[in-house]
Amino acid sequence: MEILKGSENPLAVISTKAEIPAVFQRWLANHVSKGTQSVYSGSLKEFAGFMATKGFRFAHPSEIQPIHLIQYRDWLLETENSNKTINRKLSALSSLFKELRHEQIISVNPAESVKRVKDDIKKIRTSFKDKEIKPILDLYSEDTKQGLQNKTLLTLFAYSAQRVSTIRVLRVKDIKTVDGMMVLLLKVKGGKQRQLPLGHEPARLIRKILEFKTSPDDYLFTAQRGTHKGMNKPISSVGVFYLIKKTLKTLGQDETKSAHSFRRAVLTKLLNTEGISAEKIREEVSFHSSLDTLNIYKIPTETKMTENPILGIVYSK
Repeated sequence: MEILKGSENPLAVISTKAEIPAVFQRWLANHVSKGTQSVYSGSLKEFAGFMATKGFRFAHPSEIQPIHLIQYRDWLLETENSNKTINRKLSALSSLFKELRHEQIISVNPAESVKRVKDDIKKIRTSFKDKEIKPILDLYSEDTKQGLQNKTLLTLFAYSAQRVSTIRVLRVKDIKTVDGMMVLLLKVKGGKQRQLPLGHEPARLIRKILEFKTSPDDYLFTAQRGTHKGMNKPISSVGVFYLIKKTLKTLGQDETKSAHSFRRAVLTKLLNTEGISAEKIREEVSFHSSLDTLNIYKIPTETKMTENPILGIVYSK
């Protein structure tokens, strides 16, 4: 966003007090998940940037009033953020103000009285069909480094059911061999460590990528554009988004689908496979914290009308 350009410390917009950065760092470090830290820090930076564009500079956090957060909320609505995203950003700011109140730096949390927006009507979660995945995996050539990276990244999404945040930061040292199989050492949501074995095709492609790597700390998937091109920097979430969008546009497929659509396709397939328990999938593949969360993926697969299980019902005389 335009308002976020520049290197000014966002804390400088909301305070000139020396103790505030220390409280901020403790508050941020108290969240175990690196993803949560990134979201919360980003929310503060965005709020500070918005306030700066409005000409506000606060000598102390106590000067921040509910009206300022209401203006920020309404601006987020105008910029087409989802309601869920808006509420998450407001919650992040509320969490910081709560910490400041705990430290007796402010007496009132200004975010407490700010109304959250209504939850979005649940969107239909999109998933890839089997016939759509094969053309995606065959689109890129293995003959160039970028083509090989694109193909491997997409193949890994289609065969691993993992999140973008997990896959994009994989390093060479996260690839191991266990019982003759290639295994990924994953840092999954919540900061947990997990192991995931790979099938033949993703393992084959990763071995080809490893031929170009020189250090255990090298990222498997690196930035291909911008200032980080050619450096040992992981591909960004935005980079993954545009890769998938470009791929789907080239193939004439639904461009609203995402990396999560691969995850959904794999988990749906596994949950509808006879003999595989949901608990086993949760423990060894999806790494969800609960079965209830995993079970949202259990949707009917497309079958012929003649294969509907209702036709198998028989009543004895």
